[in-house]
Amino acid sequence: MTREHAYPLSPPSVGFMTPATALALWFGLAGPMLVIAPLGTAPLAFLFIVATIVLARLRDKAWPTPSRTALILAVAIAGWSAASAFWAFSPHEVFAKAPDLTVLLIGSVFVSAVKLDDGERRKVERALLLGTAIALALFALQSVLAMPLAQVYSSRSLHFSFANRAADALPLLLWPTALVLWRQGRHRLAVAMLVVFALLTPLTESASSRLSSVVALVVFALVSVMPNALRRLPVLLVVLAVLLCVPLARMADRAGLADQEHLFTSARHRVEIWGFAAQKFLDRPVLGWGLNNSRVVPNEGAVSRFQAPDKPVLTLHPHDGWLQVLLELGIVGGALILAAGVALTTRLANFAADTRRFAIPAFCVAFVVASLAFGAWQSWWMAMLATGALAFQKLDKAA
Repeated sequence: MTREHAYPLSPPSVGFMTPATALALWFGLAGPMLVIAPLGTAPLAFLFIVATIVLARLRDKAWPTPSRTALILAVAIAGWSAASAFWAFSPHEVFAKAPDLTVLLIGSVFVSAVKLDDGERRKVERALLLGTAIALALFALQSVLAMPLAQVYSSRSLHFSFANRAADALPLLLWPTALVLWRQGRHRLAVAMLVVFALLTPLTESASSRLSSVVALVVFALVSVMPNALRRLPVLLVVLAVLLCVPLARMADRAGLADQEHLFTSARHRVEIWGFAAQKFLDRPVLGWGLNNSRVVPNEGAVSRFQAPDKPVLTLHPHDGWLQVLLELGIVGGALILAAGVALTTRLANFAADTRRFAIPAFCVAFVVASLAFGAWQSWWMAMLATGALAFQKLDKAA
């Protein structure tokens, strides 16, 4: 039997555990974990990144050999982020986040080099289908009842905003799952799953999930009609985001959008945060303030108009991942992220046509959420980005 990818014809037996098994468990468990205990997605990713690499070493008698460019960029980003402890306002914040970033970046690069044959890919597809179906059912139940399932395991009273993580990140698994269904000829089911999720998002408190779902469905329709016209859209978005996030933030702030009462409060609050963060970037444009240091950047007496009295403008992160990268890692870090983003989205543009049809909308989900919602270095969010990206990479038949 001919294998699609070259590795030893008689791989050594390691029991039932193979790299494909590890990936299947990872992709299958990620969705339910995201809904029930979203912070658990990070240790889950760490575990199966290591397991996949080690099992590939046992199978192939050699370590996975990733793209040299991807590895250099991953090491450079991780190294620069860790080095920022030397000039960070709070080195402790760097030490708290650098290990997670390093494992996810470099580990994902090595996992991307692990080869799967057709049979192994089908194993991963089945696990992804099952896990995502369970996750969507749990999310629907959670959304309809407006009562996070995590409360079953906690004596604390949780607000429904707890479900925002699943609302924003579950599409990162829904879109590769839709690709699997589409390839199986179940086109209506694939589209229905995406539409049902979009209809559930208004039941949550996440405006970014509602926006990203609509954007992704529109992009999906456009890509379906014009398969090649939008293949470079992700590349363009990454370039524009890194180059324009600071001037656009300052422009919105100077235009007084934060004072426009016809805008909803969270939008006005973000304009306030973006303007402040952009100004702070200009104070340390080359090196930045240090990885994960947004929360401790000196506010110099500035207080927010949209939070509790005397609360600083910037308390956690800028609610814009691109702006956060520049604020914390400076122009040098921004250039490295830009290079990595262009390399990754160029790889996406070279996926098989059917993979691109679903990967481009999935990228748009990640782009919208990263630009509006969570901190760039939140471990669970980085883990879900890695999970979704690797799912598409393993499903792509042009790989």
